[in-house]
Parts: sequence; C-alpha cells; structure tokens
Amino acid sequence: MLPELPVEIHRKIYAMACMDDGSAGCALSLVSRAVRDVSADYRWFSIAVSGGRQAHSLLKTLSALPAGERKVIHLYISDGDRPVRGPRSPRLVTMQAAEQALFGDDDDDDELDIRAITALFRVFGQDSTPPIGRSIMELLQLLSSTLETLFLLLLSLPPGLDPRLGSLLSDSPPQLRGLDLSRLSLPALTELTLRGVYGLPSSLTFAPALKLLHIADEALRPGMEKYLALNHPELTHLRISRILKIQEHRETITRLAVVMGIRAPSEDEELAMLDNRLVRFPDASSRFYLVEPGPTRMWGRWTSQGYGRRLHHHQGWKTVTPPGYESMFRDFAALSLAYPNFVVLPPHPGGNKGKEAGRARKQWLGRVEGGPGCWAAPGKEISGI
Repeated sequence: MLPELPVEIHRKIYAMACMDDGSAGCALSLVSRAVRDVSADYRWFSIAVSGGRQAHSLLKTLSALPAGERKVIHLYISDGDRPVRGPRSPRLVTMQAAEQALFGDDDDDDELDIRAITALFRVFGQDSTPPIGRSIMELLQLLSSTLETLFLLLLSLPPGLDPRLGSLLSDSPPQLRGLDLSRLSLPALTELTLRGVYGLPSSLTFAPALKLLHIADEALRPGMEKYLALNHPELTHLRISRILKIQEHRETITRLAVVMGIRAPSEDEELAMLDNRLVRFPDASSRFYLVEPGPTRMWGRWTSQGYGRRLHHHQGWKTVTPPGYESMFRDFAALSLAYPNFVVLPPHPGGNKGKEAGRARKQWLGRVEGGPGCWAAPGKEISGI
C-alpha cells in the first residue's frame, strides 16, 4: 500500500476495483498482507461462476470462511464452462464420440448400440465434480442473506452432447439434479435474471424485495400473472426476452402488461381479476415492461431426407419464423405507441449457448458497474434502475 494515503482512501479504491467478476479481489489478495487485509471486505463483493468446477471450488472456498467474511452481493452463475484456447480436452472428445455413436449418419434410425451406452457411462464416470445443480443450490443457500443481484443461466446439458441425451438417463438434466429454487429464501435480492429450464418459483418467501426481474421465454411459465404481484409487491421493472413460444405464452405476456399497470384491463381481464386469475399491483407506481422478440435466425441441427431411407444430418444457421410471430410483433408495436412504459426491444440477435452466456455476462457486469445492463433500451429512458 502507498503509506501516504489513509486507509479509508485505500478502502474506497479497493471497493471500486472489486466491482467486476471477482478477478480484482483475487489479485488484490496476492499483492501483500496489508492489501489483503484492507481489501478483505470487498474480495467477494461480486463473483462470476461458469461451469461445475468453478461452482464447486467457490462453494468449498466460501464454506471455509466465517459467515461475516463471505459477503457476496452480486452473483452470476452459468452452467457452461467458459471457452478456452488450445487443444480439446479428452473429456470433450469422449463426449463427441458418444454423440456420434448415438446420432451419427448410420441408417439404423433411433436404435442404440453398445458403443453408445459405453460412451455415455465413460463420459459421466470421468468427472468426480458433484453435479452443478447441487453446487448451485448449496451456494445459494450459503449466500442467501447477502445476495442482491443474481443472474442464473442454466442453458444446456454437458457441452458437446445433443439435448436428447438427457432423456436417456433421467427426466431432468443430470448436471442440474439437486437444484430447487422454490426451497430458497433470498430476502435481500432486488434483481434477478433467469435463463434456461428453471422458472420463477411461486413462493412468497423466495424474493419478497425483488424490484427488477428479467426472465427469458424458456423460463416463463403460464399463470405468472396470478402470483407476480402477490409474491413480489416491490417489483418495478419486468423484462421478457427471446420470445419464441408465442402460442404458449402470448396470453401470459399480454396480461402481464395489465399486472404491471401499463394498460387498463379488458372486460375479460376484469372478470379474471374478480376470480383472482389475474392480480394487479395495488399501487400506482411507475413501472416498466420490456419485451424482446426472439431471433428468426437460429443455430441448430436438422435432418433432411436423402436417397432411399438414408437421412442427412445438418448443423448451422437456419431462418425460422414461428407461427404468430409477425402478428405478435405488430401488437407489441401498437402497445408501445399507446403506453410509453411498454418498450419493445430490437429482436434477439440469436447465437449459440456460448454467445448467449457471454452476452448475459456482459449485461451482468454492466449492472454491477452501475450501468443499465439488460435494461438499456434504444431511444428510451428507463428510470428507476
């Protein structure tokens, strides 16, 4: 430390430096014993975790600390490991071998052979790291009293494997066993982003102080208009991203504009309010509702019929416009013209799971640093964030 500067100045510097993904706090702890001691209060202020190994390692580290020293305020968790440069690991090669054995170009339709079963158990038997779902659950329980912002992205099965692989082993993805958000109580949580297979729990104790909720289409559950206002009375900002399940979620998305107080209810919605099938926020606070249509250019895999019974397997970009997409977009545009606090964002740019995780990580860092993050809207000023 610079001796000519008082300790209070050092504390402010370290507090600002630790507003990142956790790298600054780790680096400061290695400078000197004096710097380590002064920066200890901010070392775990914000942390980004990617993959099961990082989640398990962080859990072990924080569990060994006294309760007063593990003050984590901002947390980002992704179930996918961050990409690394260099040769592929043997584990990834084995995963790709398992996928090829299951979904290769053989003309055997969906029949499995002994190579596939052997490869599967070789893949899941190589790693002694506990399932990431269990590590995330224990980590959130450990930090439940201090967390203020949480970005939770559970986007995939193990990298390199087709999503159909999970159904061969269990009804739930094997890496996410043990994670049950409805059992959590996060009293200090004010901002939450949910992406992936887990929706917002219908629980009065999950996040009673929540103010900003960003939920993606795949995490949206029908009936959310019934409990959102009851469970999260302080909510002021709602964003629904990557809307693609239009047939399933269109009514819920439309009714949430009534719940947020953005527009007046229709006659049918007034009847739903009498039956408690739709519950509005009781006060007249200024709230914002942001919607983001999903991408029409998507990365994926598909098959085409070849000669005879042979199927050709393809992977790459493909333009897909879901039924009702254009009419949904027109309805949203009309609402945004009539109601200033209803904001239609540009369509999602698309991309694979790695790009999606990187985009969310950048938004999370923007929020930690005091910026708008995912609440930025071109040409609109979103207040209260």
